[in-house]
Amino acid sequence: MTISTRFNRFYHSAVLTEFFRKCGTIKFKLWVDDETGGVFEFVKGEHFNDVDDLKQILKNMNLDYAVAEDGDGKVSTSDINAKALCDHIEWVISLAADNNITFEFVEDEWRRLLAHAGIY
Repeated sequence: MTISTRFNRFYHSAVLTEFFRKCGTIKFKLWVDDETGGVFEFVKGEHFNDVDDLKQILKNMNLDYAVAEDGDGKVSTSDINAKALCDHIEWVISLAADNNITFEFVEDEWRRLLAHAGIY
């Protein structure tokens, strides 16, 4: 079963677009750049210029993201199942947090949970 068009649209608008808007550099803190010996990173304007570039970087850097059956690249987000996309979104949220980026929908959910607990 593939994901719905609406769910794929959510991923692109609420996740990728906001990530692109908020980031300048994406650092993969557990990876080492062989050339510099420092943290492996992608810089906006140098390594990616738009949301589609960012999407490809995120798919390629997520080692748990599905590979195409022919072994030539990663599976399209429109061709994976909803659980696989949810797992990828969780990975992207975690990566964003590692880069001091919090998505608006995550902040909204925290506010909702805190209000429900009577804390906020």
